[in-house]
Amino acid sequence: ARAADASLHARVQAMAMALRHLRRGGVALTTDLLAVLAAHLCAIASSEGLEDAGADVVLEALQRLQKPAGGRVRLFDRLRMCATLPAALALSPLKRHREAVQRMMQSSLIKAARQQQEPLLDIATACFVHFLSRLDPFIEESSAPASAYPRSSKVSEAFCEALLKCEPSRRPTELGIVALRVCNRVRYFEDKDKPGETAIQKAASVLRHVVEKHCPELGNRVATSLLQGAPRGAMPAELFAVR
Repeated sequence: ARAADASLHARVQAMAMALRHLRRGGVALTTDLLAVLAAHLCAIASSEGLEDAGADVVLEALQRLQKPAGGRVRLFDRLRMCATLPAALALSPLKRHREAVQRMMQSSLIKAARQQQEPLLDIATACFVHFLSRLDPFIEESSAPASAYPRSSKVSEAFCEALLKCEPSRRPTELGIVALRVCNRVRYFEDKDKPGETAIQKAASVLRHVVEKHCPELGNRVATSLLQGAPRGAMPAELFAVR
């Protein structure tokens, strides 16, 4: 037990250090690095000794990602980290951690919604789909003969709830349509680093199911006609390539 506690504590400290370096621009964000950090967060969230290990240290480091230290971190990289990484802690059994994740992601998406020069909510959603496709729980569930994607859905819930609440002036269904348009758009693209694979399409389906559960009215014909007008744009070229 002590060895497990020590290992968990080491993960927490390593995560906090890595996040500090990313925030300061001392380390370049890559897909592989994001996947490794997400794997650590999933392991931390699933640990029995989560509270005793000082997970609040990780939560604080994630919170600080929203506050750039200097101008060395690109807006895209900061948005990508803030709209994805905290969601892994939605797997925590502790309610206060899940609530902290919700506030964190909502704050990030509120900032993205206020940027009018780029469709940042579309980009954030596309980044989340890509992130989910590389997440260990998703990979395990998608490789099963049959799965309801319970853990992947829980992670997607965190993103979906934050998105639907990020603009009080807009109805949740309007923001749900933003997510569904991206999910529809994914079928025209593939993972830039994994051409020919279908993980991002499966991840988009998980997110689509969660959004439709929150906004059941999006399944009607009116919503379908709105989705048919989705432009084939706002997909990060660093992550996606046209099929």
